[in-house]
Amino acid sequence: MLEELMNKVRQYGESLVVQNPAVPNEHNEDVLKEAGASIFSGLQEFAGKGDTNGLSGLLSGEENHPAMTEVKNNFADNITQKFGINGGTAKTLAATLIPSILGSLLKRPGAGNNAGISLDSILSSLTGGGNMQQDGFLNSMGEKLGLDRNGDGRIDLSDVTGMLK
Repeated sequence: MLEELMNKVRQYGESLVVQNPAVPNEHNEDVLKEAGASIFSGLQEFAGKGDTNGLSGLLSGEENHPAMTEVKNNFADNITQKFGINGGTAKTLAATLIPSILGSLLKRPGAGNNAGISLDSILSSLTGGGNMQQDGFLNSMGEKLGLDRNGDGRIDLSDVTGMLK
C-alpha cells in the first residue's frame, strides 16, 4: 500500500509540486515524501480509532470533510515549518494535492484494474493485517463508500455483481 500511495503522490505531485516555482527545487522530493507521510499517518490515526466516518471522508476525497481538513492542515503546517514554504502556497498545495491523492487511492467500481487499491488492503496495511471483516469494520467502511450496492450491510459477491450491471 505504501508503494501505491507514493506512486499516487508522485503522479499528482509532478505538476503541483515539482513544476511549482513557489516550491524550491531542492525541497521537491521532501515535500512529496511529507505528503505521503501526512496521508498515511492520517489514515492510520482514523483506522486506529476505528473512526469509519473519518476514514470514509479521507478515502472518498471529500475536500471539506473534517478528517480531510485535519490531514491538509497537518501537511501544510509541516512543509511550512520544515522547508520554509510560504503559508499560502502550503495551504494551496494541501488543498489540491491531498484530496486528489486520497480520492484516487481506492479502487472504484468500473474504473479498471489499475485505478487504485482495494479497501481491504488499505485497512490491512493501516491496522497491521488484522481481520477487519470479522468485526464489521470493513463492511461499515464499504457501506460509507457506497460499495454495499444491495443495502444488506455486507460487502460480498452480490455487491460486486451489482456493480457490473
